[in-house]
Amino acid sequence: MQIQTLPAAVQRPRGTPGATGLSPTGPSQPLQAIRAVASTNLGEQGQRGEAAAAPAAGPLASPFFEPGLQQDLAAAQQGLAWLDGLAQKLQGLKKSVSQQLAGAGSTAQSEQSLREFGTAWLQRRRQAGGMVDGQLRVVDAGQARQGFALRGLDLASLDEAGTETLSFAIPGVAAPIAVTLDPAEGRAALVQRLDQALAPGGLRATVAGETLRLSCKEAQWPALAEGLSIKGEGRRFPGGQRVRALLDAEPELLQPQGWSLDGAAAQRRTLGQIVAVQGRLGEAQAALQQRLGEQALPEPTDVAARGQALLAFSQGFDAAAAEPLYQRFAELAPALQGVRREHVQQLLLTAQR
Repeated sequence: MQIQTLPAAVQRPRGTPGATGLSPTGPSQPLQAIRAVASTNLGEQGQRGEAAAAPAAGPLASPFFEPGLQQDLAAAQQGLAWLDGLAQKLQGLKKSVSQQLAGAGSTAQSEQSLREFGTAWLQRRRQAGGMVDGQLRVVDAGQARQGFALRGLDLASLDEAGTETLSFAIPGVAAPIAVTLDPAEGRAALVQRLDQALAPGGLRATVAGETLRLSCKEAQWPALAEGLSIKGEGRRFPGGQRVRALLDAEPELLQPQGWSLDGAAAQRRTLGQIVAVQGRLGEAQAALQQRLGEQALPEPTDVAARGQALLAFSQGFDAAAAEPLYQRFAELAPALQGVRREHVQQLLLTAQR
């Protein structure tokens, strides 16, 4: 009886992945192509005889994965879903108020629609993925900011109050931040100096029209509003002990709690506000949809080369799997998993005697 040389795959110990063709002369060309691609893209851990000592290869990372990309996509999708829901509630409110003005709707229905819209707007910070600020502007995820004014520090005081060093104690910041203001430098330079000094504490300073606007991240605002303290030299702020800073928050764009439905005149004003808000909502929705479209097809580093390698691997594997040789191996492989290399070698030596 002639004993055929068993495939090299049986030389692998139990549980070790990987296989070659059954031909004693070596693997078929498609399987060679698979091995070449896998070696390049999957990080093959050594040659056939060293497989037992080599660690198992890790999972193949997606060539379309970029750090932070999935989080950005999720935040944008969440923000767009919230905007869509808000737009639907606003449309429902518009319909109710219009019907009430036409004498075909009820006050109770309009009030219910207004409450639902107001509740949805109040949930912006929790449900918009950090992508929409209080002015209905689309921002980077988690970068929505709260604007505010600091009483005693405005453009007029910058220009006229004289040179003074201010010390800001910002909640969550270890050391106070000091900044010297000298009107001789000019308004633009003073605002820039103030902005640069406060930036490490998360605060920024800009000029909005004729107003000095300070801002912080929305998540920082509650602690800042309650805990910011400041000390001066007796010009803009008193010296000696620090005093609590008085901050006036920038109002949000929408104030549905102030919309009235009492009487036809109030209903018409509310309807006009609804139409204006619909325009801003549409702009925000379009901006987020565009951002999602830009992020849907990322171009990570060397994606083209890795994509071609994966395509070649897929095509080569499909071709090999279609060969009768591969089918035979697929049937034999389960029976060969328990065969150890030394057993096969002993069997071959016995047959040659």
